Amino acid sequence: MNAKHRLKTLLTNLGLLVGSLVISFLLLEQGYRSFLFGWSSFSITRMNSLHGIGRAGMLRASEHKEIVYELKPNLQTYFKLTPFSTNSQGLRDQEYSLTKPPNTFRIAVVGDSFTLPSGVKIEDAFHSLLEDRLNRESRGTRYEVLNFGVGGYSLRQYVGVIKEKCSAYDPDLILIAYCARNDHEHPKWKFEREYVPKEIRNEFFSSFAFKGLAHVRAKSGPRRTRERAFVHALKKHHKRYLTKYLDALSAYHMETSVPIAVTLLDTRWARVPFVEKKLQKIGFAFLNATLPFRGQDPRSYFLNPLDSHPNSAANVIFADQIYDFLVTDGLVADSLVTDAM
Repeated sequence: MNAKHRLKTLLTNLGLLVGSLVISFLLLEQGYRSFLFGWSSFSITRMNSLHGIGRAGMLRASEHKEIVYELKPNLQTYFKLTPFSTNSQGLRDQEYSLTKPPNTFRIAVVGDSFTLPSGVKIEDAFHSLLEDRLNRESRGTRYEVLNFGVGGYSLRQYVGVIKEKCSAYDPDLILIAYCARNDHEHPKWKFEREYVPKEIRNEFFSSFAFKGLAHVRAKSGPRRTRERAFVHALKKHHKRYLTKYLDALSAYHMETSVPIAVTLLDTRWARVPFVEKKLQKIGFAFLNATLPFRGQDPRSYFLNPLDSHPNSAANVIFADQIYDFLVTDGLVADSLVTDAM
């Protein structure tokens, strides 16, 4: 066998080996995608929706400096595999008139991606479930629960949304969904320059198998939250930031007389003692909606092993907790409170 023939045989074998490795990796990749996402893993449109909201092409700059960015109005798309639409005012919700109808009690819900909520159909979102139950159990009063949640919003943006957007709808109650993971952080960079939408990222050609391996190596946190409450060790600048914007909410309440309540949302049992103490001082009702998850594996309530956003089952728990909270604390219309007692 001459050298030329040996080289040809070597290259052929090498090509077969590379081809086998590529095919094996593609089968592994598709198998893992099917495990994570089911039949959606075969859809280019749906797989391309598996990105952060900043890369989804769904945001635009807000005209209000303290809001920075907002959802585009009249969207019809997918986000994290689920249908995603917005109304004419850029809310992920049904259409509501600015003028409140007679005999209607309005609740404005403000928050981040947990409130949006990411990866959950709008009919399965906690605020939709809450609105359905309020109307089902009410005798006379009509309830509207308006969703002002946007992924990535901070406490400072919550204040901006309440002042610039919620007020226009004449709410009877404002419910803030506080996120223990990051709402104590002040992302100053968001407010220092004009918002420019990022380039849309399509995820279909990303490797979820590699993401899964990286996730397994890096992710050990959820196991530590099963028995012990998750509590941030707040630094002085965190406390100053929280105090500043909670005081701003208190001033808004004093000026408008609109009640404000706060609920802690997470699939991990968590506590925010500094926030609780501050809310008690300024007279805002507080609900820790993470208590039902105590002693449970929070991963059971994740969208998928790579995404810790609360799934639809978690949203059911949130809705039930919030309903009981609103009724017990007398934060809703008297007719509902009287009937429920």
